Amino acid sequence: MKSVRSRLAIVLGVVLLIPALAALLAIGVLAPKQRTDAAKQAMEQAAGSVATAMQSRCLALGEAARNLALQASSSNLSAAAESALSRQSEAFAVLVRDGKVVASAGSVPSMAPDQLAQLSCSAATGNRATAPAEATGVPVLAQRVEAVDARKKPIGIAVVGRVLDQQRLRALVGTLALPPDTQLALACPGGLGVSTADGPLATSLRVSAATGGDVDGYEVGHRRSVQGQYCAVAAAVPTPSLVGSQVSLALLILLALLLGVGLVLWLASSLTEPVLALTEAAERVAMGDLTTRLPAGGDDELGRLSGAFNHMTDELELKITELERSRNLLRENVGRLGDTLERTHDLEGLLGTVLGAAASATESQRATAWLVEGGSVVARASVPAGAPRSVVRRLTLGTDLAGEVAVDGLPRRLGHGHEDSTTVLGGPALAAPLRRGHHTVGVIVVEREPSMPAFDSDDEAMLVSLAGPAGIAVDNVLLHREAQRLSVTDPLTGAGNLRHMTTTLAREVERASRFDRPLSVLLLDLDHFKNVNDTYGHTVGDAVLRELARRLASCVREVDTVARYGGEEFVVVTPETDTEGAERLAARICEAVREEPVIVGDDVVNVTVSVGIASLPMHGTASGDLVRAADEGLYAAKRGGRNQYRIAPGHAVSETVPDA
Repeated sequence: MKSVRSRLAIVLGVVLLIPALAALLAIGVLAPKQRTDAAKQAMEQAAGSVATAMQSRCLALGEAARNLALQASSSNLSAAAESALSRQSEAFAVLVRDGKVVASAGSVPSMAPDQLAQLSCSAATGNRATAPAEATGVPVLAQRVEAVDARKKPIGIAVVGRVLDQQRLRALVGTLALPPDTQLALACPGGLGVSTADGPLATSLRVSAATGGDVDGYEVGHRRSVQGQYCAVAAAVPTPSLVGSQVSLALLILLALLLGVGLVLWLASSLTEPVLALTEAAERVAMGDLTTRLPAGGDDELGRLSGAFNHMTDELELKITELERSRNLLRENVGRLGDTLERTHDLEGLLGTVLGAAASATESQRATAWLVEGGSVVARASVPAGAPRSVVRRLTLGTDLAGEVAVDGLPRRLGHGHEDSTTVLGGPALAAPLRRGHHTVGVIVVEREPSMPAFDSDDEAMLVSLAGPAGIAVDNVLLHREAQRLSVTDPLTGAGNLRHMTTTLAREVERASRFDRPLSVLLLDLDHFKNVNDTYGHTVGDAVLRELARRLASCVREVDTVARYGGEEFVVVTPETDTEGAERLAARICEAVREEPVIVGDDVVNVTVSVGIASLPMHGTASGDLVRAADEGLYAAKRGGRNQYRIAPGHAVSETVPDA
């Protein structure tokens, strides 16, 4: 049998050797791969950034081409072409009519009029990028728009674009935050291409952009040409060299390994027989015999160790006595805590207090509260804050630990080595129901680390005694929240009621005024709703109101508020929305209501809405001013024939009426 010193030396040597080998593996294999992978990923991102920038410029050129097309019937076409380039530097604009260029501005490339008229950087095309051995020309990034007269008759093609030569490509790259030494290349339809590099590297990069292939000595990222993207993009940086850093790190680890060997030998010689002397006594203490004592020794290490062991057992007996007293005191504190919990309405604070008390009372490292919601239990809070969260946040009733306790209302314990999606630490777990009478509102789950002992019956009793008053408190909070929700909800439609709209609008007006942010209000009214009630009856009329509330909710954002103003009138409060955004929302609402009839049983009801729009501050600085202004816009829409929206009078923007 080997000595303790030999076994200790072997163990420490293995413990030291494994990290050293792992470090060498990381240096020799993982580190180089990680750096090259990082360079490859950076180039993929760079290629994506360039492609996105080109798409942005394509959109801007399209906008300029549309402006030129709108002026194609003017008497001064040259001025129209110059005007189209007012916001486009280094660009050209042409108007092609009957196969001829009738107006132009900027540096127009040497191309036939028919070729110019076919330029489009966003149109779907079957001409994918090809890879010439040498560049046969530079690509042109352009957009075309068909111009029509007042009778919708075609009168020409408006084209606005810019030449993508090496200088302009380098200028484009300069506007992007790309890694140093990045080289780019574009491969465009028709064999056209351009690169920021020179010489053979430029040709290799253009071929790589078109084919997606690699370039020797470089890490290359690609963005292939797709619909809406004119050219394929390749971005490359030189492959990083890691030889010098690998050698340095390897030498450093080797030195640390030599030092570690010396440390292992020293530790093995220092820790010897005193450990063996404690074995039998420690085993008896582990079995619960706290009366075990070692005979007093001399002044050597063994004697001092024996004295320390005896002192430890004395302290352990004292600590157990104190622990029993602390548990009794904790039970009393839990009772007082229950009285406090029944009076609070703060769910988050309540759950945090309950979980903290549960973890402390059961000596657990983690506690989670699962609340019953319909046919599921949902993890709502856990302690300590920032602890790892359960992968599964919602469980079907009857599933795993929390789901089973929620169904039968009985506490459960799990020992070591269990598999349960409710828990995170992987050690022992204990769950108790949160109940009010015979109604289970949730479950408390406490966990310990795998190295900790399993929960016993005392722990279970402690958790159940805490969960009793906690369940009443949680149920009180949930009832209070439901009462608050009902107080601001219209019972017929489920939308907010007038009180909810009033308080929400006042709060949003104050916020928008303080921070100088946009805010708009839409006031809606169902057209001829009285006829619906008279024709189909009030039951169908109520169903139409509920369907209108549902469609309004589907049209707005989460930050917007939909409320029933009264009768068949609804209000939409839209923070961070100016007049133009409110117009788009109103048009979307009108279309959503108009395009699909409301079906109630066998009745098919076609309805429309009229909408009035008011915005802060142009229509007022108080909530009442905005509602009155929106009401004026609503009546303007009614007078205009209904089934449309109008901005409140007094605003300079022209009124917009959607197609009926």
